[in-house]
Amino acid sequence: MFYPILYMICFFMNLSLNQSLSPPFSVRDHQIIDSKNEIVNIHGVSKSGFEYLYLDVQVFTNTSIQFDIQLMKEWNINTVRFPLRDIYWEISDYRQIIHYFIDQLWKENILSIIDLHTQGSSYGLDPFLLRKPEGVYDAMQFWQEVAFSFQTKDHVWFELFNEPYQISPDTWWNGNEMYYGYREIVQRIRSITPRIVILGGLDYAYQWNFLHYYPSIKQELLTIDNLVLTTHPYGYKGRPVQNGTQTDPIPIQMYSIQDEEIKEGDCSMGYTLPTVSSLEYGWNESFGFLLDEFPLLFTEFGLDRIDSALQGGWYMMDLMDYLRLHQHVGWIAWAWVRERLDYPSLLQENFQPTGIARYKTKGPACSVSANQFYPGPGLLIYNYLTDIPTQKRMTLFSFSFLRTWLVVSDPIHFYHDLFPIFICAISIFLFLFLFLFLSVWIHRRSTQRLQQDRSILSVIMTTTTTNPTTMVVDSRPFLRLRSIRSLDSMI
Repeated sequence: MFYPILYMICFFMNLSLNQSLSPPFSVRDHQIIDSKNEIVNIHGVSKSGFEYLYLDVQVFTNTSIQFDIQLMKEWNINTVRFPLRDIYWEISDYRQIIHYFIDQLWKENILSIIDLHTQGSSYGLDPFLLRKPEGVYDAMQFWQEVAFSFQTKDHVWFELFNEPYQISPDTWWNGNEMYYGYREIVQRIRSITPRIVILGGLDYAYQWNFLHYYPSIKQELLTIDNLVLTTHPYGYKGRPVQNGTQTDPIPIQMYSIQDEEIKEGDCSMGYTLPTVSSLEYGWNESFGFLLDEFPLLFTEFGLDRIDSALQGGWYMMDLMDYLRLHQHVGWIAWAWVRERLDYPSLLQENFQPTGIARYKTKGPACSVSANQFYPGPGLLIYNYLTDIPTQKRMTLFSFSFLRTWLVVSDPIHFYHDLFPIFICAISIFLFLFLFLFLSVWIHRRSTQRLQQDRSILSVIMTTTTTNPTTMVVDSRPFLRLRSIRSLDSMI
């Protein structure tokens, strides 16, 4: 009964229960900001495993999740990306594990990104958001259910598709009979929640140069609230070609291994070095030109295979240098899993960062010019995160108990339900307090005046009783005035 009354009062006070006075996370110009108008710098990892085999989720127990989170805290990670498969969202155990993981992360002040990584039962990667026959679970139904599920959780953002490729810019935005366009998915999500949405470019989410050739799409993107763009700068990605939809790789040269150069590592096929400077990699033409207009995240980057990681270590090191020069560009490294073959793992089997030592017995060593060895993806990310000054890290709330209390399950959420009600209740309390204060003040003033009048009357009555002539004397002027008036009338 109390809730509807407050709702009506808030409605007439023009306070909305669906919006807080200051949104926790939003996009302003080309920055992601928090409720204090401070820039949010994203530094995180992708928690791989949920996107391929549903059986993988059986290893995600409460104990393993808590262990993961504690290790993430030691790395100073502030964001975790969850690559998901759409059809698994229909399985309740799958949803419960994701919700539990995300809620536990938020207790530790760590944001989450939901990424639609794979679709259907196929183990291959689809080019884009598949449009399936009516009644068949697809990307649209997935995002509709996810949006409803997290509509009141501001700390969960949505990356609408992992890596679009082999489609035209028009299909990317408007869709066709085979694929949903980003516009349609964004509109559906916006009808449910104002959460931050993330869009990847073409050429496996790397290339954005096509916006130069499709200015109308860019203008529409600029009108969308809480929109973030992402790029996946993997491997030897380089300059844009073919109207900005594909990429010309960075030119490299292969070097063979010499016996006198053998060091720790694995470069059984030699090693590579770029034949151009990092300024000629094409990053600015491919995505850097957007930095003054949109928030930009690297939601995936890393290096595949053990040998290619060492051979191409220069690429990842140069990319991290680029991020140091552009502190407002957030990033999510791939992937937070223990060592796996043909996979850019950030963790060794013993949960230490992947580094040079793990390759010591793999074969011939890798030597890079001036003996600058690639430290390995995990060690590189770990060193970057632990070197970030404390003041640069994202801070949301100072008190852990407040963060814990704010993790409230749907449909109740502090910012969108409890906070406006709290404001309304405070307003009502202040109004009642003011009303009561004025009522008491008026009553007291009235009582005082009445007491004064009674005192005056008492004095008059007392005076009249003790000296009756006083009243006669006092009434004489009136008698005298009546006599004068009577005399005037006679005259």
